[in-house]
Amino acid sequence: MSQIRTYHNHTTFSDGHNSMLELFQAAKAAGLREIGVSDHCSVVPESCRPKASAWQMDTARLDEYCAQFAQAKAQLEDENFSVRLGLEIDYFPETLEENRQLVRQYPFDYVIGSVHFAGTFPVDTSSDLWKPLSQEQIDDVYRVYWQSLKELANSGLADIIAHLDLPKKFNFRPTWDYTAVACEVLQDIAANDLALEINTAGWYKDCQEQYPALPLLQQAAKLKIPLLANPDAHEVQYVLRGIPEGRQMIRDLGYSTTVAFAKRRRLNIPLVD
Repeated sequence: MSQIRTYHNHTTFSDGHNSMLELFQAAKAAGLREIGVSDHCSVVPESCRPKASAWQMDTARLDEYCAQFAQAKAQLEDENFSVRLGLEIDYFPETLEENRQLVRQYPFDYVIGSVHFAGTFPVDTSSDLWKPLSQEQIDDVYRVYWQSLKELANSGLADIIAHLDLPKKFNFRPTWDYTAVACEVLQDIAANDLALEINTAGWYKDCQEQYPALPLLQQAAKLKIPLLANPDAHEVQYVLRGIPEGRQMIRDLGYSTTVAFAKRRRLNIPLVD
């Protein structure tokens, strides 16, 4: 029986292309042991709302989201297959407390924390938004992004930190070396006992590299940060995309365990397929 679990996946509740039931059915057919749904849902500040509306679930739909999860769970779970209820929530300093309160209202098994905005600039929406930027502006986007990520790591908002070096998605790179500040963020992740994902979707983007880059993963391993491989699937055919390779990367970094989640508790489990 497969022991593969993934937790970063999206449905039509946010920017995915398939229903929650279709996602879970595809995961079960692919032989996963467990899959979690983690649609985007956050209280977004007014300054970012127009740019986030296309991929953020309205918070008013969370009751429906949880109800649909319960129905799919009752229909599909058995002794060999489980589903988990999660959420991907964005860090915004202006709405941090509102998002903390939002998370507390629902029975999530885990919460993924992410940063998609550097200030009001959406870092992963389109390469067309990056093309007009000067190199100085690109450098500034990375500076603001990493500061926001540091704040996220210390916010108490999430259990898992997503796609650590996301701004590289379209392969617009800064002239300054962000390794030192990224290592500070990793130290904060370790200090707050958070898990870190290897997001395999990066292999299929312009950057052609998992998030985060290998040197950052090596530093995470030195800090003994728990790792898990996630596909960031937005379509059902991607529920396993890159996951065997991502799990092998975790082994190559010296780990013998990965993690599972239930009711906001993290469990260490053997890294076997």
